[in-house]
Amino acid sequence: AMLRLWLELWLDSINQAFYPATTAGLHYHAYVNSFGITLHLSGIAANQLALCSDLLTSMRQFSQRLSAMVELPMDAIPADLERFDAIKTQLLRHWQSSDKAKPITQLFNQLSSTMLPHSAQPQVMADALRNIDLASLAQLCQQLRQPCHIEALLCGNWQPEHAHALH
Repeated sequence: AMLRLWLELWLDSINQAFYPATTAGLHYHAYVNSFGITLHLSGIAANQLALCSDLLTSMRQFSQRLSAMVELPMDAIPADLERFDAIKTQLLRHWQSSDKAKPITQLFNQLSSTMLPHSAQPQVMADALRNIDLASLAQLCQQLRQPCHIEALLCGNWQPEHAHALH
């Protein structure tokens, strides 16, 4: 629940900055999975590597700003985190209303939480999210500042040197 909240806050904070990329034919989609975060890019191949680099840099900078909040007074919230309560409420509503979803959606939610490691039912996620505040999210970011593992899959019009450029 905390990682999903972090992701939604990050996506909200980059919306304006990356809008020109989406209007230029580049698209990105980020979501939480059982192993971390997946970042899916599509569009003009020539610009995808630059977009990927920019998005990863943005993630790192966002985490650094958020982890720095542990030392700041809570009334000194950066502008890109002002929507914390609104985004948290939106996620809570989404997870709490999952029992009103179509039966097939409920079935796949149940199947996912049963079959996939580190996956939970929407109601369990909502319960966990209620206890998360900006300070606990900032503490998580301090823990996440350790090295991470990135896997990439390039499909389409790519050359081997493009893959090596991801290092």
